[in-house]
Amino acid sequence: MNFSKKNITFAMIAFIAVMAGFFFPLSAASCCGGGSSASLVLPKFARFLYDTSVAHELYDGFWNSKGQYQKDPVGSDLRQMRINMGAAYRVHDNIQTFLSIPYVVNINQYTGLKNTTYGAGDITLGLNIELFNDIRCVYRVLSLDDLWPAIYLGAKVTVPTGISPYDNIPNSFDITGLGFYTFDFGLLLDKTIKSWNISIAGNYSVGLQRPVNMEYGRYIEPYNITPGDRLNLTASTGYTFTFDSMDSLTFTFGYGYVKDYFSKINGLENQISGFEKHNLLVGLAFATADQNNVIKLNNTFNLPLNGWGINKPATITTILEYSHVIR
Repeated sequence: MNFSKKNITFAMIAFIAVMAGFFFPLSAASCCGGGSSASLVLPKFARFLYDTSVAHELYDGFWNSKGQYQKDPVGSDLRQMRINMGAAYRVHDNIQTFLSIPYVVNINQYTGLKNTTYGAGDITLGLNIELFNDIRCVYRVLSLDDLWPAIYLGAKVTVPTGISPYDNIPNSFDITGLGFYTFDFGLLLDKTIKSWNISIAGNYSVGLQRPVNMEYGRYIEPYNITPGDRLNLTASTGYTFTFDSMDSLTFTFGYGYVKDYFSKINGLENQISGFEKHNLLVGLAFATADQNNVIKLNNTFNLPLNGWGINKPATITTILEYSHVIR
């Protein structure tokens, strides 16, 4: 069945409109692979991928419990750097596993207090299942099948190997991890038609209960705490320019929404916990002609406006990432 340019354009717009309620992950995953080090995706038919990234996160004010944006005190400078080493390996035609190991550096100045701390972050390992058997990137739409996206089902576990508020540390500036075992379950849809790409993902996270008898280095009356479930939704679109050498440069823009539900203390909801946050993403990715080497520069940020967050710091995160694929 043949499609006119008008029909193809309408189909692409409809696809975006239907899926735009989700959130922003990977660019052309089934073609190039990649993604953040915490959730690596191999391109179809590739055997192995290793990934290195450096992230710089600057804290820039916060939203209170009413969703009102407030600036940090004058003279504050709060930032975190993360170095991630990751790898993904194909264990079956449609199943791939991944591992991410972070190292965290905190550099903080707040109300006269200055400190720099560093340590291991939380390790993440998981798998992705591909619900498709061939590459879903197409040059032109000639049939309805050409509109079908690459679909991934994912699951991962985060191991609390980092420093958390429940360890022997003096304050929150020393934190490098969450302190909980968490399990994530996700869905990713990714489609490339000629130079345009759309990526959509949803992720739901559940944490395990743990006992606590210490907070920031002080012994307290023991209690059990269960972290709040987390909903993470993303959607992004990108456009790729291909050079005469067949190397390519992709520009990406995305939107994200994350919500943490109430945690529980001894089985009762903690009403002062939980948060919401909206994010925007702009990104740039360079891939060699064989698509075995990809360099990405992504910037995720928030608008300092009322209603863009609740109980959460505003951040500006810049990530430089390199991925290498072995086919």
